[in-house]
Amino acid sequence: MYIIIIIGITIFLWFRHRVIHEKAPQRISLVRSGLGKARHRRVTENTMVWIMWEYLPDHETENTKYMHTFVKHFVKTFGWSVTIVTPKSSVKSYEDIPILEFSDRLAIERAVLGARCLVSEAGVADAAVATAAAARLPLVLFVFNEHLHLLETRVPIHLVVSSQWLVEKYADRTSIVVRKPIFSKQAITHTSREYITYIHIDGTNADFRNIQAQLPGFPFLEVDNDMPIKTALEKTGILCILSDDEMYVPIAMEAACSGIPIVSYEHRGIREVLGDCVIFVSGPKQCASILETLKENMYYYERLSRAISKRGREYETMEGLERLRGLLTSI
Repeated sequence: MYIIIIIGITIFLWFRHRVIHEKAPQRISLVRSGLGKARHRRVTENTMVWIMWEYLPDHETENTKYMHTFVKHFVKTFGWSVTIVTPKSSVKSYEDIPILEFSDRLAIERAVLGARCLVSEAGVADAAVATAAAARLPLVLFVFNEHLHLLETRVPIHLVVSSQWLVEKYADRTSIVVRKPIFSKQAITHTSREYITYIHIDGTNADFRNIQAQLPGFPFLEVDNDMPIKTALEKTGILCILSDDEMYVPIAMEAACSGIPIVSYEHRGIREVLGDCVIFVSGPKQCASILETLKENMYYYERLSRAISKRGREYETMEGLERLRGLLTSI
């Protein structure tokens, strides 16, 4: 009998662990239903909980670095208190910012009870919406690309998007434009300018192969987004962008700060921030022609490099952070 009970408890704990760590991010609340009715709730001004799919130091990706920059500025510059909630973490804090795992239910509830709002990202949008509904808190959701499906909810959701055209796409939601933070002095990369670099985020692009075939003997570098952007840019002479994914905007900004010319397919986000300092092309044939000119005409290359470097260094991140703080203090 005891053996059956022990086996039953083991199976229950295994199933609970699996739900919390693998399935919960997509479909269940991280706090009890009705938590927002709690009588002993004491909201602390300038306090928020960030629900993240992954976080530093376990997942050192461009996205986690960008999000940590937001968090760090709110803590260090604006004096806010922030708690990170993520499925799993090997540490309890990172750079003095507390981190809770999804299984730390009581600690999460305590943090949520004292928060004025929840902040999250598209990767865990369903869990964030469910948690915000249970806690009766407004939700601020970061959206850095156009792919987002939100559950129907009465929870007030405020979107933080990276481009004006995303504001238009989600016209039925309250949203502000705050680009991923780029601080020009830190973003400058000293590069050997050896390669024409293509960074693929969503798989190898057939057009890139076409361009390579048109320029035999030219030095191309193809990297995926697992390689740190700075490492890729250290060898880059020209950055080639063949997608309209919004994730390319901060990459383009970092390249611009380093004076690396950019040849890109039409991209509304990049056009918004860098304008005519980027050469926009309409297909592989035109792209190959421009790349050939840039490699062979150093005067043209240097002129474009100086122009894009100036534009990149004029970009002001603090304005966006202030805009975000204004949103968080108003809800």
